[in-house]
Amino acid sequence: MDNVHYLREDEGPLTRLPPHDIDAEMRILGLSMYDPAEHARAAALMDPGDFYRAAHETLWRALSRLHAEGTPTDPIALNHELTRSGDIKRVGGAPYLHTVYSQAAVVGQAEYYAAIIHEHAEIRSEIALGTRLMQNGHSPDHDRELAGKLITSFVEKRTAATLDVAHPWAPLDLTDVVAGKQLNAAPEFLQRDDGESLLYAGKIHSVSGESESGKTWLLLLACAQLIGAGGVVLYLDFEDSAEGIVGRLMALGIPADLILQGLRYCRPDIPIDDAARSVIGAVIERDRPGLCVVDGVTEAMNLHGLDPLDNKGAAQFYEAVPRFVARKGPAVAMIDHVVKDAEKRGRYAMGAQHKLAGIDGAAYLVEPIKPFGYGAHGISRVRVAKDRPGRVREHAVGAVIGDLQMFSSEDRSVRVELRSPRPYDGPPGSAGGTHRPTALMEKVSRIVEETPGLSKASLEALTGGKREAVRAAMELLVREGFVVVEKGERNALVHRSARPYREAPDAS
Repeated sequence: MDNVHYLREDEGPLTRLPPHDIDAEMRILGLSMYDPAEHARAAALMDPGDFYRAAHETLWRALSRLHAEGTPTDPIALNHELTRSGDIKRVGGAPYLHTVYSQAAVVGQAEYYAAIIHEHAEIRSEIALGTRLMQNGHSPDHDRELAGKLITSFVEKRTAATLDVAHPWAPLDLTDVVAGKQLNAAPEFLQRDDGESLLYAGKIHSVSGESESGKTWLLLLACAQLIGAGGVVLYLDFEDSAEGIVGRLMALGIPADLILQGLRYCRPDIPIDDAARSVIGAVIERDRPGLCVVDGVTEAMNLHGLDPLDNKGAAQFYEAVPRFVARKGPAVAMIDHVVKDAEKRGRYAMGAQHKLAGIDGAAYLVEPIKPFGYGAHGISRVRVAKDRPGRVREHAVGAVIGDLQMFSSEDRSVRVELRSPRPYDGPPGSAGGTHRPTALMEKVSRIVEETPGLSKASLEALTGGKREAVRAAMELLVREGFVVVEKGERNALVHRSARPYREAPDAS
């Protein structure tokens, strides 16, 4: 009868049952039989001796052997192994193996059940220590030295076990870092036309911009590049729809079969919880996506009941979603909005400052220069707002990392390119270089904002300074879409501000 507890050899008639959880033990064994990855995750958190039932420890050790050999671990294979070792009757026979196997629930939960089993084992070891100390204390031959040794041994084992676990507060092993094996790796995803990449594996990134700035197209370019190469993308969409994202990928020329093979699209409408983490963790474990896009940060935070303007809320969201995914290996890229007022925008997305502080990869701002739509050619400038690992800025000109060029054909197909920025060659007759007259560019921009319709000569006169330098600044402002030249009265060419230019965001 399942509800009858038979006394173990070390139990007396008045012994209280030690803490244990048979259901958790069966669940972890079922998960281990189902998936080698689950076995590995559990093995990192518990020891075989942590099982309360000796039969379960025997099963676990047999599973460990089979997993190490790369052989099947289903009930039939496990029955064969236990019969060979002479342990099949000891564990309850072949029917019990099928009972345990049926306990495998959603994959990705191994750590949860392993923690329960290990915690109960720790408590039992504490009870055992207390029992031995009590027995020694009541003994006529009480041995104080033995009591000290028992306590010392217990503390040393517990401390060593704690340090063996990869706890966030445990000191890191710096061997590989010192040997140069774990220096900041180069970015791997979202390639420019010259082959340089912008997104780091296992890091969190943000791509921010106004509506219709091209920020989604920029990351869909990264998705298309990876899927087209046979890779996998995880897309967590809080803003668009499956039709919208798939439609854009198909417009970029990705065949339907590759989209089905390489896109894992999710449209959550409830906050992330343990069940969701299990599902997403299983997808990452099984499909190994190189990139995860989180589309719509503001919408996602609102869904989780978090305030986008609050630093604490931003930190909670980063930990709940993007960092959870990044820890498992993929590069995470979040799509976010910026405030419309360029003067108040700063270097990061709309909302709390932690949105930038929490980025451990790179943050990018996408600024529209020429609007894009079907049948039109659009241009946006991509700037680096933050590059924590430091392997992106070296390929930027000032803060500009590239120009996003978007071309649409009559058949509604789309071609998107991220072109490397062109260095500024200096005014005519100069030796050239990469210097940008950013202070002068801001001065010219402010004059045009305050006094629209100025001719070239009037603008030069109001700006002052060397004519060649002023003309170079004007040329850059026009080329980059900050100032527009149009026909005025009597067909004279005049200057009008398209959007303000400020020096600070352009600083390297």
